[in-house]
Amino acid sequence: MEFVANQNCSLYSHSSYPCSGGVQAHHLLKPWQGYRGMGLRAGDNNCLPLCQRHHAHLHDKHGNEDTFWTLFKLPEDYGRIISKSLWNIFTLEGKMEEKLLKFKELITEIDISKYKQEEYIIVVNSIYKTIFEDN
Repeated sequence: MEFVANQNCSLYSHSSYPCSGGVQAHHLLKPWQGYRGMGLRAGDNNCLPLCQRHHAHLHDKHGNEDTFWTLFKLPEDYGRIISKSLWNIFTLEGKMEEKLLKFKELITEIDISKYKQEEYIIVVNSIYKTIFEDN
């Protein structure tokens, strides 16, 4: 959610009236994955950033998410497209962070005194390939 709220409003460059207020994570009314139950919101993987003005306009004045996007000359599935893209970026960054931490952990465990510089570079490259290229 913090990742989504730290992005620009999804309508920033599409709206004739400017964004106003902080960016909020809007949970899709029609999720791209999973479902919304009665009185339940979509999961956090079904979020996109909207400023307070656009978020309020969607919920308070319009209500229908798919036709809301068309007011800005966007496709009806615009929210699902943006949400899915952000989720993919977020999960990719999470996987990369995990890999970086694992790499750092493994190379700090190497006893440098056991290797000549050229050998050490080969060992580090081997660890790198194992973590980043094999997965």
